[in-house]
Amino acid sequence: MTRNLALELLSTSITMPEVYVADPGPPIFIRRFRDLWCRLFHRRVMLPFHGYYQCRRCFRRYPVTLDTERPGDR
Repeated sequence: MTRNLALELLSTSITMPEVYVADPGPPIFIRRFRDLWCRLFHRRVMLPFHGYYQCRRCFRRYPVTLDTERPGDR
């Protein structure tokens, strides 16, 4: 009788941890369309901060690209 009670307690106390799956977001073609739309029609950007600049209208973040080499330097 105690053995059954111990097995019952063991089986009820063991629970599987909850698994949270990250939301993958919209499909890639929608993300690309939104990026293109922002680059074409939103002209106001904030100053670069921590390697990124941000659109003031839709708050998208883009990496800063630093072109240090000029075309005539080659």
